[in-house]
Amino acid sequence: MGPEIFSTARPTNLRLAGFVATALGGLLLGLGAVAAWGKIGPTDTKGIDVPEGKVALAVAAFVLLSIPAIRVAGGRVGRRTIAWMVIVGSLLAAGLAVWALADATTRIGGVAIDREAHRIALETGLPEADLKRQLERLTDVQIEPGVWLTVAGGALGAIGGVLSVVWANRRAVVEKDPRETAEVRTDPD
Repeated sequence: MGPEIFSTARPTNLRLAGFVATALGGLLLGLGAVAAWGKIGPTDTKGIDVPEGKVALAVAAFVLLSIPAIRVAGGRVGRRTIAWMVIVGSLLAAGLAVWALADATTRIGGVAIDREAHRIALETGLPEADLKRQLERLTDVQIEPGVWLTVAGGALGAIGGVLSVVWANRRAVVEKDPRETAEVRTDPD
């Protein structure tokens, strides 16, 4: 049978669940990457302001593009390869977001501190370097929802990838010809 992307047949529950999890994972990864990850005063740091968020955005694009690619891919090997890449990429994006959370003052807050020191320096004329040192000592980073969206998106993307691997690995239908003792395997795709 040809690529499933052109099929008009109703998808199996497994394929549908994989699609939904992968699509939601990619969407949450993308939204999380462009949303605020942290805030210091009125200044926020978006995911794409830090390297971890840029990786999450790239992974989000890959995860979303993998949905039609996995359907077009011919054979199990191609589908499994794409699905495993979705799993690894999603877990990487989620892991980097968690790493940014673990060191929020440096990873997320550093960008906001730089921006806030620059803003205050422009308003007051005080040296930006001195303001930055003071802000680093006195300020805690307020974690924003974007980083959690990224973690959730990575988890969902990985689940979607696992479901896609299972779908790609499904066993061939075994049919026996009553006139022969040998098994004939056919792939339902």
